[in-house]
Amino acid sequence: MSARTPLAADAGRPGRILTVTTLGIVLVTLNSSAILVALPDLSLHFDVEAGAADWFVLANMAALTASVMIFGRLSDMLGRRRIYLWGLGAFVLTCALCIVAPNAIVFTAMRAAQGVAAAMVLANSQALVADAVSPPKLAAALGTNIAAASAAITLGPTFGGLLVDLFGWPAIFLINLPFGLVALALGFRFVPPDRARRARPRFDVGGAVLSTLGIVALLFGINRLSFAVDEPLPAIAGITLGVFLLTAFVLLERVVASPLVDPVVVWRRERGTALGATVANSFTRGGVGVLLMLHSQVADGATAMQAGLSVLPIGLCITIGTPIGARLSSAYSTRAAATLGATLVACGAIALIVALPTDWLTRLPFVILVGLGIGIFTTPNAAAVLEGVGIERRSVATSVRSMLFNSGQLFGTSVALLIVTLGGVSTYAAGDVDPAGFQWGMAAVAGAATVAAILAACGVGPWRRASAADSTPHLTAE
Repeated sequence: MSARTPLAADAGRPGRILTVTTLGIVLVTLNSSAILVALPDLSLHFDVEAGAADWFVLANMAALTASVMIFGRLSDMLGRRRIYLWGLGAFVLTCALCIVAPNAIVFTAMRAAQGVAAAMVLANSQALVADAVSPPKLAAALGTNIAAASAAITLGPTFGGLLVDLFGWPAIFLINLPFGLVALALGFRFVPPDRARRARPRFDVGGAVLSTLGIVALLFGINRLSFAVDEPLPAIAGITLGVFLLTAFVLLERVVASPLVDPVVVWRRERGTALGATVANSFTRGGVGVLLMLHSQVADGATAMQAGLSVLPIGLCITIGTPIGARLSSAYSTRAAATLGATLVACGAIALIVALPTDWLTRLPFVILVGLGIGIFTTPNAAAVLEGVGIERRSVATSVRSMLFNSGQLFGTSVALLIVTLGGVSTYAAGDVDPAGFQWGMAAVAGAATVAAILAACGVGPWRRASAADSTPHLTAE
């Protein structure tokens, strides 16, 4: 008898849906990380300064983060298959338009449109898997999606650098066209039709406007934190406006008849702690990466490629740790697995406070610990967010987690850069610098990692499942 995969007990359809959604996730995440190494070439091609070229990345990130909740709600209303396939088609189209963009403004607009398309894909990928896979195998299936995304993010800069060196920056978008069309064809073939809905609730326009403007304002303010020493007003204004608009959004969602984000999806204790742990862990993920890369270049005099290699073990270990987290979730519980992973991250980050000024080899064991911990944490955390969510709300739950994850990463990056600047590092040119700024930044990151571990441990549920029957996540309607 041939070996059976964790999904073998299901029919062939779940495996096919898992393949289709994994390909979609890889396409959008690989593109988002591969473009980072093309910024110098893009700056030269469009004849713009570094500050303007930053928006080739930031426009995509802001559009994705701001729109993913909207498409989560629309998917639950209109159908996940429809929104997912529209997203894949829009992603392929915007890749083609990026290649022929005549100027930086059009290119930036197309990158923002790509972020919207990516939101349509990401808001539905895990929800489609949860719809198709039997509950006992949900963690394993989500682990496949997450491991593929981690691998794509990790290999994106290396893969993108190779394409840019050999063929120029358009190759980063050109290569997505055939694979995107294949993913689209497979989606039409294997993703089942959406269920007919007896009633279609009204869309929460006010919530969509408030959440979009609030997230964009907050992300702008967070991004400007790294310049807050010289220009504090934009950061303060952006964060203040963002907090005000998002507070108004939360208050609106509690009273509107058909909310964009149903409070039931967020306010239950087990899901609230899981989402809080998501933010804290992604804060750590963003901060550790930028601190290690910058320290390698500024303090150690490493090249850009060497700096990239300094964080490669994190991505590789995330990919290794993800299936471990899925297995631990099945053998013990999502609470136990997420707590273990978050604790490993906290231990690694705390050790890096002291180890950061040392050589790369000395730091390596703690870098590996952080990567493994993130990998082990991520799958049970994603499963915990979906546990107990009825089928009509799964896209919303997935999109809220995606929005918080992206926001946490950006916040961690910006806070780490701000602390480094306040610590006396005035230029990123290589040279002798006081490592104290980097160590204080790592201390902030370690604090966030500790918060993630505490929140994971405070989740509801057993530390170990009593029987096979108890291992089934409660995917019942709320």
